Amino acid sequence: MATRFPLEMIEEEPEEEELEEDEPEEWQTTADPAVIKHRRISAKSAHTKSLNQALLATRAGEDVEKVKLLRAIIVREYEALKEIHTRYMELAKLNQEDGDKEYKWAYEVTEKQRKALKDVQKYLNPHLPKPEGSVRSSASSRSSTREKLQEAERLQKETELKIQQQRAEATERAAEEERMHQLETARKAEEKRIEAARQDRQLQM
Repeated sequence: MATRFPLEMIEEEPEEEELEEDEPEEWQTTADPAVIKHRRISAKSAHTKSLNQALLATRAGEDVEKVKLLRAIIVREYEALKEIHTRYMELAKLNQEDGDKEYKWAYEVTEKQRKALKDVQKYLNPHLPKPEGSVRSSASSRSSTREKLQEAERLQKETELKIQQQRAEATERAAEEERMHQLETARKAEEKRIEAARQDRQLQM
């Protein structure tokens, strides 16, 4: 039966000052699952509240440093909640059905944490310093884009020139066909005139 949350631990930067080690809490020393479960409820409530604050901060466009702080808080509270849950699962004698419910509960908590961290990281990414390689890559990308635009402009000009040539050729063909049509019409008219004159001469004879 799984006792750990599936999300891997995210390490935070070490504190500059070492804090005195806190006294162990009751849930860390007791063997009573009910006490541990009660502590888990309050830890879950605190984590949910901090998680919502972090998401609201990103949506409101809060200061980056504040968002980083909230991110650190939800990571630490998640880790604390995971430890409490792990100890509860170690001591609670659960049947298969209750064990499955606990696993589902932990999975849902983890998914909310994962999605929140993804949203927070997406908000922070534009504000993070880019490594030198990324700068070169960005410059190379801009150069490549500029070359593609120039090539597209060249192809567009060639296409426009071809269209103009085709239109000129079509106009010239149409004019030539019109001249040929006029000549043919004139020829037939002349033939009719000659035939009419011949018939008139025959009638006069």
